[in-house]
Amino acid sequence: MSYELGGLVGARLVLPPPSFSSQDLLRKPFIKRHTQDFIADVVSRPEASIGEGTMAVRVAAVNVAAASGSGGRNGSAISVGGNGAAAGGGGAMAMAMANRDAEALKKQLESLQLQDVIANALAPKERPTSPRAAEKVAREQAGALKREEDRKKARRRDRPRAGRIDAAAVTLSKSAAASSARAMRSDLILTHAHP
Repeated sequence: MSYELGGLVGARLVLPPPSFSSQDLLRKPFIKRHTQDFIADVVSRPEASIGEGTMAVRVAAVNVAAASGSGGRNGSAISVGGNGAAAGGGGAMAMAMANRDAEALKKQLESLQLQDVIANALAPKERPTSPRAAEKVAREQAGALKREEDRKKARRRDRPRAGRIDAAAVTLSKSAAASSARAMRSDLILTHAHP
């Protein structure tokens, strides 16, 4: 847990806990930084590799930037499906639902006053001008890649384990059924042998 998050959790554990609004939490620099990184990540992903919910977040963020005048990466508002982006197909109904979701998210982002965070997330990244800055960017990218690889490994590791558990349960069920059938057969034999 980071120092900042530890401080936030510690502040919530005080009796009586102070009241925090969403705005209070979103004003914290480390929350802004993570929100900005999340939006930058969502917007930078290839459209074909994200689902409808993530696409709605992407559309909402770009539209917030367009409405606030920062323009986003391409300077205009977009809609889900406008360029084949309604992931997973589903036709006009899915596209309409995704557009409603994107519009609702846009309103929430605006009500939380996240326009500046979104504008920073969508702004083109400046290239590092010093070796130290370049090393910092490289470390951050390497850390992000390692976290993503760790998540993928954990998902792969969990899937086979679930399969082994299911296979063990099936084997156990078959074994229990076989022993139950043997017991019933022996009961039938004993019943017929001794009327």
